[in-house]
Amino acid sequence: MAAAPPAGAAQPAPGHTGLVPSTPRTNTPRISTGEIWDIEVVGQRVFIAGTFSSLQNTIGNTAVVNQRFLASYNYQTGLIDTGFRPTFGGGGVTAVEASPDGTRLYVTGSFNTINGVTKRKIASISPTTGAVVPGFVNDISGGIGVNGALTVQQLKLTHDDSKLLVVHTGRRIAGQDRYGVGLISTETNQLLPWRTRLWDDNLQFVGGIQRVYAGDIAPNDQYFVVGSGSGGDRPPINDTAIAFPVAGNDNVQPLWVSRHFDSVYSVAITERAVYVGGHFGFQESPTAPDPWPGLDNVGYGTGQGLAGYGLGDAVVRRDHIGALNPADGKALAWNPGSNSFEGNKAMEATARGLFVGGDGQYQGGS
Repeated sequence: MAAAPPAGAAQPAPGHTGLVPSTPRTNTPRISTGEIWDIEVVGQRVFIAGTFSSLQNTIGNTAVVNQRFLASYNYQTGLIDTGFRPTFGGGGVTAVEASPDGTRLYVTGSFNTINGVTKRKIASISPTTGAVVPGFVNDISGGIGVNGALTVQQLKLTHDDSKLLVVHTGRRIAGQDRYGVGLISTETNQLLPWRTRLWDDNLQFVGGIQRVYAGDIAPNDQYFVVGSGSGGDRPPINDTAIAFPVAGNDNVQPLWVSRHFDSVYSVAITERAVYVGGHFGFQESPTAPDPWPGLDNVGYGTGQGLAGYGLGDAVVRRDHIGALNPADGKALAWNPGSNSFEGNKAMEATARGLFVGGDGQYQGGS
């Protein structure tokens, strides 16, 4: 399933030569309260971020471990790392990303303190102890999320470590308009001129509320994909997966928009597929028309009229998890299924395979 990552890549690429298996491993820790929002893998350690307050091993000592918002486990043994115990005040963690050398974690969310130290919304900590690393500062402003929320939803480094993708619910980064998405140079720590106007132009159709959630960068660093939803089926910015080129300056246009008819909460890209998770029940079929099937101003989401069934052969059934063709955003023949309530909210593609998380009890029938 996986080949060796390309030589010289600072951020290791998945190295996949095909689709991942649809049957999951069953030795990972169990979370009974809250859910998972993001996943990051460093070596054999898997860091999970979200709204959970406790977790427990499924093998060995199964005593409940009280750890909120950010935890770690070993993917070889499946055991929780009880030495990693950062504490967050004021809110949870929505995204976690490791530095290239694996010595730091960048975390974002609604928190205001870490281990009692004031760190609002974004910070860097040590993956060994959870201690705060000083000196990392950023400025995102103009909250236009639900109820005016200002949250960084996702951080992703390009594989050559030259750029940091920031997915957020604000208007500006460093005082410049960057609705939803921005790119920062890791060499200069300055905001890059890359900008899309997709949300600027379309927020008027969805009540002015920014609902972008997830993002990932392709192994070749040529494009990235972001997911959106939870505000009703309305392309191009609600209930969609959107691919953009990494290159560009002002007014960058999407490569494709894939209509999902319900929320897309997570994205993970390999050499062979764009994996997405969420609350959707349908994806565009390989023969769906462009730019997307259905009328823009008609909702085909769950509970809306005939839902996706009303679009016939233009869609295929996919329950909360699926894979897209990187070339056009159409569905691939990969359909493990998930019984999650709100949806699959976290994905991470590695040479080991695909890590997924959310609030479901079953993935791929297990």
